[in-house]
Amino acid sequence: MRAVEVYRASNMTLTELWRQQRPETFPWKVLSIGVTPLERRILHERIARRFDAMLEAGLIGEVEALRARGDLHADLPP
Repeated sequence: MRAVEVYRASNMTLTELWRQQRPETFPWKVLSIGVTPLERRILHERIARRFDAMLEAGLIGEVEALRARGDLHADLPP
Protein backbone atom coordinates (compact mmCIF):
# COMPACT_ATOMS: atom_id res chain seq x y z
CA MET A 1 0.00 0.00 0.00
CA ARG A 2 2.83 2.40 0.83
CA ALA A 3 4.34 1.94 -2.64
CA VAL A 4 1.04 2.93 -4.27
CA GLU A 5 0.79 5.99 -2.03
CA VAL A 6 4.36 7.05 -2.91
CA TYR A 7 3.72 6.56 -6.62
CA ARG A 8 0.52 8.62 -6.53
CA ALA A 9 2.26 11.44 -4.66
CA SER A 10 5.48 11.53 -6.70
CA ASN A 11 4.66 9.78 -9.99
CA MET A 12 7.78 7.69 -9.31
CA THR A 13 8.24 4.15 -8.08
CA LEU A 14 9.99 3.50 -4.78
CA THR A 15 12.95 2.08 -6.71
CA GLU A 16 13.24 5.27 -8.76
CA LEU A 17 13.15 7.41 -5.62
CA TRP A 18 15.76 5.24 -3.88
CA ARG A 19 18.08 5.50 -6.87
CA GLN A 20 17.93 9.31 -6.67
CA GLN A 21 19.01 9.41 -3.05
CA ARG A 22 22.64 9.77 -2.18
CA PRO A 23 24.03 7.23 0.24
CA GLU A 24 24.16 8.65 3.73
CA THR A 25 27.68 9.03 5.04
CA PHE A 26 28.57 8.96 8.71
CA PRO A 27 31.70 10.21 10.45
CA TRP A 28 32.05 6.79 12.07
CA LYS A 29 31.98 3.16 11.00
CA VAL A 30 28.61 1.45 11.13
CA LEU A 31 28.39 -2.01 12.64
CA SER A 32 25.31 -4.07 11.84
CA ILE A 33 24.42 -6.73 14.37
CA GLY A 34 21.57 -9.15 14.79
CA VAL A 35 20.20 -11.03 17.75
CA THR A 36 18.91 -14.53 17.17
CA PRO A 37 17.47 -16.86 19.77
CA LEU A 38 19.54 -19.89 20.65
CA GLU A 39 16.48 -22.11 20.39
CA ARG A 40 13.56 -21.18 18.17
CA ARG A 41 11.34 -23.46 20.26
CA ILE A 42 11.78 -21.12 23.24
CA LEU A 43 10.98 -18.11 21.07
CA HIS A 44 7.78 -19.74 19.80
CA GLU A 45 6.75 -20.70 23.34
CA ARG A 46 7.20 -17.09 24.47
CA ILE A 47 5.19 -15.81 21.51
CA ALA A 48 2.39 -18.26 22.32
CA ARG A 49 2.38 -17.21 26.00
CA ARG A 50 2.29 -13.52 25.02
CA PHE A 51 -0.60 -14.14 22.63
CA ASP A 52 -2.54 -16.06 25.30
CA ALA A 53 -1.96 -13.21 27.77
CA MET A 54 -3.25 -10.70 25.21
CA LEU A 55 -6.40 -12.79 24.73
CA GLU A 56 -6.93 -12.99 28.50
CA ALA A 57 -6.42 -9.23 28.79
CA GLY A 58 -9.31 -8.57 26.40
CA LEU A 59 -7.83 -8.43 22.90
CA ILE A 60 -11.01 -9.75 21.25
CA GLY A 61 -13.22 -7.19 22.99
CA GLU A 62 -10.84 -4.38 22.11
CA VAL A 63 -10.86 -5.33 18.44
CA GLU A 64 -14.64 -5.68 18.42
CA ALA A 65 -14.99 -2.21 19.97
CA LEU A 66 -12.67 -0.70 17.38
CA ARG A 67 -14.57 -2.34 14.52
CA ALA A 68 -17.90 -1.15 15.96
CA ARG A 69 -16.76 2.49 15.91
CA GLY A 70 -17.35 2.69 12.18
CA ASP A 71 -14.79 5.45 11.58
CA LEU A 72 -11.83 3.17 10.91
CA HIS A 73 -11.12 2.05 7.36
CA ALA A 74 -8.29 0.84 5.13
CA ASP A 75 -7.70 4.30 3.62
CA LEU A 76 -6.39 5.72 6.90
CA PRO A 77 -2.63 6.24 7.15
CA PRO A 78 -0.70 3.59 9.09
